[in-house]
Amino acid sequence: MSVSGSAERDSSSAVVSQNTLNDIQFYHFMHHVTDLKKNEIMMTFDMLDWNSSGEIGFEQFYMLVCILLCSEYHVENNFRFRHSRPVFELLDMDGGRTISPVEYRPLASCSTSST
Repeated sequence: MSVSGSAERDSSSAVVSQNTLNDIQFYHFMHHVTDLKKNEIMMTFDMLDWNSSGEIGFEQFYMLVCILLCSEYHVENNFRFRHSRPVFELLDMDGGRTISPVEYRPLASCSTSST
């Protein structure tokens, strides 16, 4: 067995046993299913890594997949309406129950760079 095969097995078994994705696994997933740039993918990871553990759990991954599917089928408004609290919590990066200009600025730059 090659070293890379062993590393891949260890990496995938970590996902199964811990039900988490690290930043590398997350980057590769997003790279294959979106057209986001690396800095946008990593900012998304940071937003989903609610407890700054360096990993995202199933709940965060599920939220991401729902957002991606809603975007694909153009039903984003329905999703935002039904899931406004979790979406707000994603944007409220410091947990202060407000979205400050500092928290909003990276989002604004992503939306203008992708248009």
